[in-house]
Amino acid sequence: MSDIKYALYTSSKGFKVVGGTAAHFLKADGSTDNTSYIPYSGANANVNLNGKNFETSGRLTTGNEILNLASASIQGTGIIDIKLPNMNIMGVFYVDIFTYGSLVGTFICQFYTYYNNSLHFAGNNSVAFLGNNSNGLTVRYVTVGTGFSSERHIYIGGLTTNWGNWTEINIRGLINVNREPLKSSPPVISLITAEASPLNTSFTFNDFSVESALKLGYSRSINGTPFNATADITTEIWGASRNLTIGNSTKLVNGSGNVAWTLPEIGALSLSGGELTGALTIKPSNGSSGFEQDVLTLHDSGTAEGNIIPLAFKYGVSATPTAFIKAVGKGSSGSNGASFQFFDNTTKHTEINSSGVTANAFIKAGGTAAQFLKADGSIDGSSYLPSAAASNYPLRSLLGGDVNSIRVLDTRNTNPLPSTEIKAGVLYDFKTSSAIGLSGTDVGTYSAAITMVPYSDNSGNINTAFRLAQTANSMYFQNYISAGKWGAWNKLLTSSDLSNYYTKTESLNLFVGKTGIETISDTKTFTSSPVIPNGTLGTHAVNKNQIQLSTGAEGESGQQLTISGNNSVNLTNFFVTSRDGSRNPNDIAPNSTPKRVRFDFAAASIAGLGASGNYAGIMTYSPWDGTSASTGDSSYQLAFANQTGINGTGVPMLKIRKGIDGNWAPTWYKFWTEADFTLTNIQQWNNAYQNGLRLNQDFTIYTGNEVMISDNYFENESGLVDASYKNFIAGKINEYYKYGSNIHGGFEGINYHLELQTIGIGGEADKNKVNVQGCVKATENFKSKAEEADTIFIPNGNVASLRNEIVNDESEYAIRLDPHHYEIDSSGNLEVNDRNRLIHIIGEQIKMMVNFKEIYPKQQIVIYNFDQKNYPMAVLIQGKHIYNIEPGCFLRLYVTKSLRVIAERQQPCEFIW
Repeated sequence: MSDIKYALYTSSKGFKVVGGTAAHFLKADGSTDNTSYIPYSGANANVNLNGKNFETSGRLTTGNEILNLASASIQGTGIIDIKLPNMNIMGVFYVDIFTYGSLVGTFICQFYTYYNNSLHFAGNNSVAFLGNNSNGLTVRYVTVGTGFSSERHIYIGGLTTNWGNWTEINIRGLINVNREPLKSSPPVISLITAEASPLNTSFTFNDFSVESALKLGYSRSINGTPFNATADITTEIWGASRNLTIGNSTKLVNGSGNVAWTLPEIGALSLSGGELTGALTIKPSNGSSGFEQDVLTLHDSGTAEGNIIPLAFKYGVSATPTAFIKAVGKGSSGSNGASFQFFDNTTKHTEINSSGVTANAFIKAGGTAAQFLKADGSIDGSSYLPSAAASNYPLRSLLGGDVNSIRVLDTRNTNPLPSTEIKAGVLYDFKTSSAIGLSGTDVGTYSAAITMVPYSDNSGNINTAFRLAQTANSMYFQNYISAGKWGAWNKLLTSSDLSNYYTKTESLNLFVGKTGIETISDTKTFTSSPVIPNGTLGTHAVNKNQIQLSTGAEGESGQQLTISGNNSVNLTNFFVTSRDGSRNPNDIAPNSTPKRVRFDFAAASIAGLGASGNYAGIMTYSPWDGTSASTGDSSYQLAFANQTGINGTGVPMLKIRKGIDGNWAPTWYKFWTEADFTLTNIQQWNNAYQNGLRLNQDFTIYTGNEVMISDNYFENESGLVDASYKNFIAGKINEYYKYGSNIHGGFEGINYHLELQTIGIGGEADKNKVNVQGCVKATENFKSKAEEADTIFIPNGNVASLRNEIVNDESEYAIRLDPHHYEIDSSGNLEVNDRNRLIHIIGEQIKMMVNFKEIYPKQQIVIYNFDQKNYPMAVLIQGKHIYNIEPGCFLRLYVTKSLRVIAERQQPCEFIW
């Protein structure tokens, strides 16, 4: 006891051990007890079980009721395996599944386990999810092993389930209803990638599919009879039903001996003989063929009216024969009137019997449709005219009542064509006249037609098909002119049709010919004046030398024109007519009136005339022919119109234009008159010239500033210039408007570039709206259409925002540093995607997780974990778990330019205000 010093305190009584603390207890032997104890009821300290590992040992009990706690973190892919205690037990417990701080699901396990020489499960063995199982997870009981060495497991998920990097399993509330002690350690949670073998499973728990089939282990029984899968069955006690049916025959199969069936028992026919009562189907070996051949034999067992169908054919997938040969007999021997009948579906086409052959068609090998089959089976190659024509063949004329006549067809309402219906030959038919396009006053309702077709179409050139038609005592003729088209009908004339006409001889004697010289012996009287051409002979009906024309002198009353032998004609030509035509001056081409003058009435607003009122007068004068080919130069048009007013009011005007060939110039030139300016105007112009501004001359006669309006006076410049300094006041040179710059290439002033539409001050303009050479002083400020309270100007002409690390504190308009601040809400989860360089995150919830969807170079991130129940905080980057922050600590992260993340050692932290 020499190492223990005792002390007596005057203010209290007690003993103190050197090195002892308030967390130690003093034992009776003087030593210290370092064991941690749970405070008893009424203590002012909470129970702290952080240092107690319930996954491998230990439990909390109240009497014999056990509250067993277990939890584990899971990462990877596979089955979550919960190994249960090996004991006789009944109980209920709950399993919670968390992923990244979120509750995925909770399921309840109810069980009863009894162990002896064979493992039994009884009672309500079930496991099921409480509420929604949105991820569709499977959960099941599994038993590994047998007897007392068997293990009871719970499998969650399958071999391919991916649990990610942050999944946690919590078990709560294991109750031993039987009040027996545990025989093994508490539940153990792990992740397995292969199922244990052999396995047994309970069948009362799962509504979902399982990952693999269960295997049947050794030493099992079927209906109470041992079956070890190593030899044949040696007992008849195999089950209640042991019958096996093949065909229509059922036999008992119980393992006591071999069982066999005969062919008749299973409905089979021996190859050596037998009777087939049904149909025998033989199909071709080529499976790709669309045809099937069936051999079908039907016998009536020799009855008097027996029928045999020895051969039948099917096409495709037809349910019934599509063609067959049927033997029909009065007796089974096939004699006594037996016959063979040939059917297509249900229609009989041919029959051969003792009376002869009844057939629709027989085909001779090598025969054609143009030949006949003789009674001895040979071919008759002679040509015959058929006595009938099928409706689907071209039209044919038929034999009449005897062989010496040809029958006429009645095709009255059709118009057959050689190219499609008649082909080669002659057709006689009865027609409705309108059906063949025949009409006229001498055409009757019906016609008798004869059609001759030398070839099967109209390829016979000049020997084309033609048709004659007789109707109402008239005969008509037409040719077939092209495929599908008859020509026009032409009537064949008879002597009665020509009774009113002269013969050629009669015509020569009675009429004067159109050509040649003829002498008329008597006088012919014309009831109207004939048209006689210019005379070419002295003996013309009107002799040329009998016509003389003379004119008188033009006077006030006109000019007289006299034709000898007739009365005189007075010509009044001292007036010129104004023609009212299209009223468009453009319609009178410059080359339309060579060497003439014409007057026309025109509209005032047409052809670019631009006159007032409604109408104008146009005078067109062509000194020559008005063509460029003859170098006759231009023709001219004068326009008389109103310059203002209408109906006699306003001012008149006269315009002129010229043209050549077929086009007039678009511009009219106006003659100016006193209506446009007066003598006073002319005097004012003179004064303006003498005392006004003059181009390229100094007009500062009073100040002497040498300012003038210049146009190419110095160097291709135009505008108002200072002649003494050679500077622009306001002017244009090349591509610039210049103000104050030197005329000879200077840019000292303001220079506006016409093509770029930009301004240079003190220098040339560039792509910027204003380019200033030199310093700009603004007594107020600069303005931008994109300005906001949190933007500033930058050198490239744009504005930069102050919304991230550096911000404008609008309350004081001061630029300050602004780290972004986040607080984790009650969900415990925070997703961050922020480009800010400085980020602070504060968490005060339970089981918190922060995930950075994206990180950015040079970011500095500080995370504070104030977990209310002292859980670590998970830190993830792009969904991957990278770090845990202990409760009451903070972590500082830095992101490099290459997006690597540096974590400083976490430090304790606390709220102090």
